[in-house]
Amino acid sequence: MLPYVAAAAAGIATNFISGTALFASIFVPAAQQIGFNPASMAILLGHVGVGLIFPWAGATSATAFAAGEVSIARMIWIGLAATVILIVLVATIHLMMAPLV
Repeated sequence: MLPYVAAAAAGIATNFISGTALFASIFVPAAQQIGFNPASMAILLGHVGVGLIFPWAGATSATAFAAGEVSIARMIWIGLAATVILIVLVATIHLMMAPLV
């Protein structure tokens, strides 16, 4: 469950703050305490730390919005869907690959 919680927290928060380092300081020691590989947790947090919902969350979103290719309402809906898919996909792949690290 820890990879899903960590992925959700970091994936959502990076739309508002630069939170990858903040969440690494929380979830990497937590992973170590429960016997999970802390290095794989750091990799997971780096993979979900992309801002997709708001124009200020990342360069890709800002470029699409500034070019007038997408409205803010459409960007939020697409960003929410992409963030949920990213969180589930990355956390699931992480759980499958973690024993190999």
